[in-house]
Amino acid sequence: MLKQAVILCGGYGTRLLPITKKIPKPMVNINGKPFLLYLIQQCKNNGIKKILLLCGYKYNIIKKYFRYGERIGVNIQYHYNNPLIETYKRIFDARGLLEKNFLLLYSDNYSSLNLHDLYRNYEKTKSKFIILFVKKKKEMSLSTKKIRRFQNIILLKIKKQSL
Repeated sequence: MLKQAVILCGGYGTRLLPITKKIPKPMVNINGKPFLLYLIQQCKNNGIKKILLLCGYKYNIIKKYFRYGERIGVNIQYHYNNPLIETYKRIFDARGLLEKNFLLLYSDNYSSLNLHDLYRNYEKTKSKFIILFVKKKKEMSLSTKKIRRFQNIILLKIKKQSL
């Protein structure tokens, strides 16, 4: 069973300006709660109580709200990088805090999938990792042709989910 979720929440959120001028994108209010809270609650509801937030832009606002997760029944750790750093570098720099197997999430995406089923599929296929993406348009920013050059990767497609 997965025990750790790693959530990328370090970018500037420029597409949400002017909202993100004062708060980071994961803290944007959705139905009275920060969006990041929905992701953390989903992880908790799926038995994942160890959360690592890879932070950058205005991370102190995130840390002030969530603290170390005690209020919501999870354990939250933080790793900070400059907001300008590339995504892969953010993950690489936090490698000492990563479990052998972990769920990697973006802080601005939500899908109501069953995380246990996803992990069971991962274990059954003996893949090195699984990439899950949502097909919204005919053209995607993620090229499956490029991904297929790796060995032992499973690509799962799901329909767009609503919050």
